[in-house]
Amino acid sequence: MAEEDNVIDLVGQNKKLSTIVKVDNNLLINGFPTFSKSWTPFDIDWWNIIDSQVVDQKDNRIKIPISKVKDLMYLRKHMTNDAFIEKSNNTLRKFMSLQAGFEKKEKDKKIYVNVNIFSQSYIDTECNAWIRVSPQATRYFNNLSQWTRFELEQVTRLRTSYSKKLFMYLKQWRTIGRRTFTLEEFRKVMDVPESYRPGSIDQKILNPTAEYLAPYFVKFRITKNYTKGI
Repeated sequence: MAEEDNVIDLVGQNKKLSTIVKVDNNLLINGFPTFSKSWTPFDIDWWNIIDSQVVDQKDNRIKIPISKVKDLMYLRKHMTNDAFIEKSNNTLRKFMSLQAGFEKKEKDKKIYVNVNIFSQSYIDTECNAWIRVSPQATRYFNNLSQWTRFELEQVTRLRTSYSKKLFMYLKQWRTIGRRTFTLEEFRKVMDVPESYRPGSIDQKILNPTAEYLAPYFVKFRITKNYTKGI
């Protein structure tokens, strides 16, 4: 790329990737469930890796070495570099269409603003990925007032999209110690297929997810509450 302004080589400065993900709560509640529909575990891992590196970096272009990303995604270590780069580029291209929205007031009118989250991404021949937050979306990664934080390595070691998503949502409520969903909310935030009946949700989502998450939450358990007449 010819453009070289506002470039930050975080790994060159810190010698390693940041290990903590810090997600804006509003983005996690109102944006992530919508734009992460149909995401694979690979996509979610890339999202969290990017989030951990761009936080508090304004709209600078950030370099992320592919080799370090591959080390974090330990289930992908068997992939060749070429295959991993191609798969990563497909994910980054997908991220270029991500949008978020917010409201603001200007004098006597309310304005609904929709912005692209990222403005630029590419992978160079030295196996570095580059990502840039769009100037209009820096509010979601800089000077955060309410956020959810968790260890990057923990979420990348989870195997399924369901376990990764639920891990993120539960971390948001870690100080309370529990999170309650209605069935409708659970279907939405977890992107549960409409064809899944309660038995399928138990077998394909709740049971394996409970097993995956147990090591990360003290006395972790999932309980189902039933309402009369439903």
